Amino acid sequence: MPSLTTYLTAKHIQQIHRGKVVVIVENEDDIPFWKGVFEHFEINTKIFAGISSPKRLQRGKETVLKQKGHANKQYVLCVDSDYDYLIQNDENNIHANPFIFQTYTYSYENYVCLPKTLRTVCSEICLSDELDFDFVDFFEKYSEIVYPLFLYHLYDKINHNSKNFPISAFYFCIDLPQHPKIHNNGATILANIEKNVIQKYQEIKAISTIAESEIQELETTFEYLGLFSQNSYLFLRGHNVFDNTTKLLEQICYPVIEAQKKKFHSIEKNKLNAYLKDIKTVKTALQLNKAYQKCELFEKIEKDIAH
Repeated sequence: MPSLTTYLTAKHIQQIHRGKVVVIVENEDDIPFWKGVFEHFEINTKIFAGISSPKRLQRGKETVLKQKGHANKQYVLCVDSDYDYLIQNDENNIHANPFIFQTYTYSYENYVCLPKTLRTVCSEICLSDELDFDFVDFFEKYSEIVYPLFLYHLYDKINHNSKNFPISAFYFCIDLPQHPKIHNNGATILANIEKNVIQKYQEIKAISTIAESEIQELETTFEYLGLFSQNSYLFLRGHNVFDNTTKLLEQICYPVIEAQKKKFHSIEKNKLNAYLKDIKTVKTALQLNKAYQKCELFEKIEKDIAH
């Protein structure tokens, strides 16, 4: 069903849903996250994906922000920060407008993939706690490995210079393989990514005219904003983080599911059917993960909403 914002103006939407806070988000995928955010504050909301017109179902941040002139206490806009928060780009006056909320992480995907919540997500996927993987340790090590290269990537974004180091090259270096090897808490995955990062880092350093002092100054600024070497996964492009986490969880959970299926099959077929009905796919479980309040950056959203 097309979004209501396809056909009605902001004024009409508010009239129809009087008594509720109307929330406009970038896409349908964003709705569960922002619904959970406002429910956390017990705010009665009606959430729609912003769509430009009936003929062009264009979505996204730009489409939502075209409505910023209508934003008020009963009609709020919610967008992904992308890199705008880190590089302090506020050409859309997001920071200055109290009725536009942002994620502060790159996007909502970074929240639903929060490492400290992933063990619980896995137990919801396979209905078992027979898992032996330290997600916090893995993602902290992953973050520390990609961090030096991430700084150069962000420097290029700030200075509008990506010719020597395009965004595709950065994420090609740090993405997990399609079938990551999870033994020894993902040590092979981390070793291969570290090899790619070191090689690319050396290539960039060989041709770069960026002074080390500029990178250090940038690092200090980012620390003030909440980016550290151990948590860069919160600020990497959201759909890459989501895809990487999905690959990892599939390798961890699916063998457990197969073992459970064999066990139930040998005992009772009805039990097997019930188990198959109750388990979730990795993507669904991540999408519906609402434990993101444990993330430090979520406090910034809380303060914005309280304000």
